[in-house]
Amino acid sequence: MSESDGSASAEATRDRAPGWIIHALIVLASVTAIVASTNVWVERQLLDTDEWVEASEEFLANEEVRDAIAVFLVDQLYEAVDVGEELESRLPDSIDGLAGTLAAALRDPATQAVDRLLGSDRMAELWSAANESAHTLLVNVLKEEGSLTALSTTDGAVTLELGELVRQLGREVGLSDRVVDALPDDVGRITILESEALDRAQTAVQVLEPLGAILLVVVIALYGAAIYLAGRERRLAIREVGIALAMSGAIVLVGRRLAVSATRRSVGDTGTGQAAAEVAASIGTDLLRDIAVGGMAYGASIAGYASLIGPSSVAIRIRRFLTPLLVERPAVAWLGSGAIFLFVLYLIPSEPFESWWRGLIFVGLFAVALVALRQKLVAD
Repeated sequence: MSESDGSASAEATRDRAPGWIIHALIVLASVTAIVASTNVWVERQLLDTDEWVEASEEFLANEEVRDAIAVFLVDQLYEAVDVGEELESRLPDSIDGLAGTLAAALRDPATQAVDRLLGSDRMAELWSAANESAHTLLVNVLKEEGSLTALSTTDGAVTLELGELVRQLGREVGLSDRVVDALPDDVGRITILESEALDRAQTAVQVLEPLGAILLVVVIALYGAAIYLAGRERRLAIREVGIALAMSGAIVLVGRRLAVSATRRSVGDTGTGQAAAEVAASIGTDLLRDIAVGGMAYGASIAGYASLIGPSSVAIRIRRFLTPLLVERPAVAWLGSGAIFLFVLYLIPSEPFESWWRGLIFVGLFAVALVALRQKLVAD
């Protein structure tokens, strides 16, 4: 190696921070990105009543979930009402002894009938209204906002009240108004959050919610610091950032899959109940999946950009092809690149323009990358 080569290598080494610092910043940024993904999911899906109600409508449209709800509603009706006794009072004396047998025989047809009823507009309205009411209370509890008087009727727990669906079911299967009106107040009640878990959930939400405005900035700042400190090896640092971001998305995706599987296993019974729980967990974490896929796509794009500005023969040929468009025609460069940028955002789930400041950050980063690419093409 010549003296000039050794001097250049030494200068590059002095210009670069120690590798462990750069890698530590990238790892810290990636961990923060995973936390930020969870925070966005909590903020935009878990704590958004409109999103919750929309997801609940997807639950009801799913056959496995609807079957589980039908079984639950029929069980609630049979537990609250002695259907055999009700039938006995209506049957002729000569066959009233068959009331118990008929009540048992009617259970499966009643479940099938309820399944069909759940597809009706009336039942869908009752289901959505129950979910909206429950989620509004849940958010108020977690954020400690609004009136919490409704908790006093449920022993301090947040519940989904499906009593009106059970009463509607009773009328549909022919129970008298006297029997339906006598159903207990807690019929059809599903506990969403136990009272002893409320404090922990409140603490988690109060910690996560304020972070939404700063986590993305922190992630970008940490990745940016790692790239800046890489000195003349910034291209390699950009590639590592892209790979790390893609891996963060993959970790979130795997974590979501494990959480969905754990939800299925947490259901005590087998078959319909477990399948319904898995479907509900999958629908409820759709946004988290989209964020993970988006992170993987953005990471792959960043790593691809690092390769594009690299020394490989393929990258050089691509840059030569792009030079007439991106350097000699600036207007075409900006308009064409902007159109591609928007198209990619359209294709990638969880696009960043949910808030104007996030959108500005992404547009700014895209503009910086395009300017750097044009400078590279000029230098070539």
